[in-house]
Amino acid sequence: MKKIILLFLVISIAVSAFSGCVAVNQVPTSGTEAYPSASASIQEPSDTDHTEIIESEFPTYADVEALAADSVLVVTGQYGDEDPDVVNTAKDAENPLVESRDVYAECHVFTFHVQEVLKGNCSVDEIRVGLSYGIRPAGSSELAVKDTYLEPTTDDHKILFLLYSESDGFYYPTSQPYQLCFAQTADLSGTNGSSTFELDTAIDGLSETFVVKADSISELRELIG
Repeated sequence: MKKIILLFLVISIAVSAFSGCVAVNQVPTSGTEAYPSASASIQEPSDTDHTEIIESEFPTYADVEALAADSVLVVTGQYGDEDPDVVNTAKDAENPLVESRDVYAECHVFTFHVQEVLKGNCSVDEIRVGLSYGIRPAGSSELAVKDTYLEPTTDDHKILFLLYSESDGFYYPTSQPYQLCFAQTADLSGTNGSSTFELDTAIDGLSETFVVKADSISELRELIG
């Protein structure tokens, strides 16, 4: 009887050890661009049977107050007309300071000319803003372009809601939506401006649900402040 109990204990320990090894192999590795949000994972077959996180899901906001509250920087201005820098924001699993060799998260980094800071600290006239363009998972040869990507326009004024990535050295969108555009630009800096705002997003239906309780830049300053 004692031999049976001892044999059962040995088998149980072995099963537990094996389960622990499987759990270690399935820990998600870094393969997502620098957007701090809930991530969806897709299982990619490999020799180690690990899980690659290959895409970030944006949280969406119902109004501009909540979006501004979660942003470290809110600025008005215009995108520059220079071609963007194209970088890989996926990081190596063992060294987050190095680009991943397995996962390619393409990000287009644009210059943005700052006109006014509505929230946060910014003492420069230009900042770099990275927009996630697409993802190529480990083992794949095709780049999947994200349907949230919105090509910047340079002939109008924007209001951007941003976070900052220390590892990448540039700003990126807080969420979706992340920018408003001025429908009118008669008086952008004055307290008596009569500009109205339009939501600028690639997500269908978001314009109908997102609320901006401001009709002028002065009202928006008060709303965010």
